[in-house]
Amino acid sequence: QTYGSIKAPVELGSSGSANNGGGTSGAGGGAIFINVTDTLIVNGSIIANGLNGTGSGLNDGQGAGAGGSIYLIAATFDGNGSINASGGNGYSPSATSGAGGGGAGRIAIYYTTKTFNGIVHAVSGKGPYYGGAGTIFTKQDAQAYGDLLISNEGNFAGSFGFANTTIHENITFDSFNISRGASV
Repeated sequence: QTYGSIKAPVELGSSGSANNGGGTSGAGGGAIFINVTDTLIVNGSIIANGLNGTGSGLNDGQGAGAGGSIYLIAATFDGNGSINASGGNGYSPSATSGAGGGGAGRIAIYYTTKTFNGIVHAVSGKGPYYGGAGTIFTKQDAQAYGDLLISNEGNFAGSFGFANTTIHENITFDSFNISRGASV
């Protein structure tokens, strides 16, 4: 499940579940906090992804790690790179066996001016069970509350379903969008 604060995410992603047998469970994603008083230019990648689970046989796969947290604050947010806090993929030798994908993490971006044209992802990992979609919260200084996007980028479900994205806070948003396979 996706956990931690939507507006100020600082939680590490948890590691995947360990099953009997071979392979290694995926480590969870890290926590990244960047506070820039002037311009933050992201032309490369900022990544806090969970790692994939591994396995060696039909029923001994290990679960994937959950995505971590990315928390960015800048006066000007610019660039064309990528920001990603997605869950890893579970080891799945077939559509009906193996381990689950990791839940995605949380991303929060605060800015005065945004000229960023890159990609921001917080999607679940794949497996017989998919993890829950992550959250992408953005707030321009002039906004009262900010915007929340929960999108699973078309990862609708594994053979056995997917996890819902949880919201543990009572929050007001300027806009709230759930799309492309996400469920709250």
